[in-house]
Amino acid sequence: MCLTLILLSPLVAIGQDAIAPPPPLGAPLPLGAPPSVAPTGVPLAVPGPFTGLAGLGAPRSIKILPRSSVRLQSPSFPSPDGREQITIIDSGVRILIEYARPEETIDIATDRLVIWTPSPSVFGDGVSMASLPVEFYMEGNIVFRQGERFIHAQSMYYNVQQQRGVVLQAELFTPVPNVIQGVARLKADVLQQVDRYRYTASGAALTTSRLGVPRYWIQSDEMSFEDIPYDQVDPTSGQLVADPTSGQLLQGHRYLATSRGNSVFVGGVPIFSWPSIRTDLTKPSFYLNNINVGNDRVFGTQISTDWDLKQLLGLGGVSNWDWSGSLDYLSERGVGFGSQLEYHTDRVLQLPGPTDGFFDAWGINDNGLDFLGRTRRDLIPEKDFRGRVFWQHRQRFLNGIQFTGELGYISDRNFLEQFYELEWDQWKDQTTGLELKQLVGNGSWSVVVDGQVNDFFTQTEWLPRADHFLLGRSLLGDRLTWYEHSQVGYGILNAATAPMDATDLATFN
Repeated sequence: MCLTLILLSPLVAIGQDAIAPPPPLGAPLPLGAPPSVAPTGVPLAVPGPFTGLAGLGAPRSIKILPRSSVRLQSPSFPSPDGREQITIIDSGVRILIEYARPEETIDIATDRLVIWTPSPSVFGDGVSMASLPVEFYMEGNIVFRQGERFIHAQSMYYNVQQQRGVVLQAELFTPVPNVIQGVARLKADVLQQVDRYRYTASGAALTTSRLGVPRYWIQSDEMSFEDIPYDQVDPTSGQLVADPTSGQLLQGHRYLATSRGNSVFVGGVPIFSWPSIRTDLTKPSFYLNNINVGNDRVFGTQISTDWDLKQLLGLGGVSNWDWSGSLDYLSERGVGFGSQLEYHTDRVLQLPGPTDGFFDAWGINDNGLDFLGRTRRDLIPEKDFRGRVFWQHRQRFLNGIQFTGELGYISDRNFLEQFYELEWDQWKDQTTGLELKQLVGNGSWSVVVDGQVNDFFTQTEWLPRADHFLLGRSLLGDRLTWYEHSQVGYGILNAATAPMDATDLATFN
C-alpha cells in the first residue's frame, strides 16, 4: 500500500524514516517569522515505490486541501539537522487522513499549519517501509473530527503514525447513548490524545449539557476519557451478534471517565467534592443518582438519596453491574440506609451462561408507628430495627439448564406493607429457595428446595420437590392430546405466627 501526502499545490509524496521524537508543542517558530534556514521553494522529491504503514488501521492517504477558495501557499525547507522537511501553510488548510474503515478517517481544519516529514535524502532503493512519521502543528480555529467525535481548539500538535496529539484550550464532544442530550462535552486547558480511544485532560470540566454555559458540570484537576469498543453479545444465547446484511460482528462502545480533584457544580455553585471518580458516561449522573424530598403523615418530612458507590469507590470501569447506596431521613421514623446491586454477566465462577441478578438491602431504626389503613392505625412495630434483604439470581447454562436462587428476608410482618407498598401489592410473595430447571422440547423438569425464613407468613417448605411437565403430546394420530404434571417431594406446612399488636391481632385470621 502506498501512503501519500497530497498537496493541491505542489504535489508531495512522503517516504519513510525512523520515528523522530515529536517536537514539543512550542517547538515550531512563530508563524510568519523568518525561518533559520531559508526555504528552498522546491517541492519534496518523490522517493521510489514503498510499502506504507504496516498493521491494522494504517492510513491509506493524507490529503492537504484548501480550507477555502484561497490557493495554498506552502514554503518548504529542511530542518537544521537535515533529517526532516518542514512545510508551512498559513492560508487556511484542511487535512484529511483516510483509513481503510471510513469511520476511522480523520478530518482536521485549521487556519495555520506546520508539517514535519522525512527528508528525501534518507531514503534509498530497497529500504523497508515499516512506519511513516508525519507530524502536524496547527493554530487558529481548529476543528478535529474522527467518526462521531470532534474537538474545537486554538492550538494542536498531532502525530499521525502514533495517533497522538496535544491540544490547548480544547473542547471535546463525543456521543453518549442513553442520555437526554446524547453527547458528553469535555472542556480543558490542555487535552492530550494518548491514542485513538483515550484522552487525558488538565483543568477539565465535563457535562452532558449542550448549553453554552451549562447548568451542571463536574470540574477536575485531572481527567481521562476512554472510548472502549467491544463485540456485542446476545444476552440470551451468549453468542456474538453479527450484522445480518454484511455478516460483520457488531460493536458497541463503553465510555469511561476517570478524574481526580473533583467538584460538582450546579448553577455555578460547588455543591459536592470528592478526591476521585471513575464513571460510565452512559449513566451521566455524578456521585448522586437520585434525590427525593417529600412530606406526609406516615413518614413526616422525607429526604431520600441514592449514591453511586461505583463512582465513589472508583469502580466505574466495569459496565455490567451497578451498585448504589441509600441514605434516607424520615422525620417521623428515623434514618434509613441500604444498598442495591444489579448485575448482568456472561459467566459466574467460570461457568459460562448469561446471568442476571438483583440485590437490595435496606434498614431503619424505627421510632414511629405503622399506619396500614383505616382499621389498622398506630400499630406498634414488632422490632425496633426493621428492614429487609432481597436477592434474585438466575443463570442460563449453555446446555439449556437454568439455575434460579432467591432470598427474601423481612424483619417483621408489617415492614414490607409499610415501607414497600408497591412490592407488597403487586409482586409475588418473597421466598427463599433454589431451583434447577430444564426445558426439553414440549416438556420440562425441575428440582426445588424452599425454606422458611419469615415465620409470620404461612409457607410450605420443600426439602426438596421434583416436578415434571408435559404440554400437548400428540397420541393416536392427533386423536388424543396428553398434558401431564408429575410431582414428588417432602413438604412441611408452617402456619404463620400471631401478631403481637392487639389491633393487628383482632383482624388476624
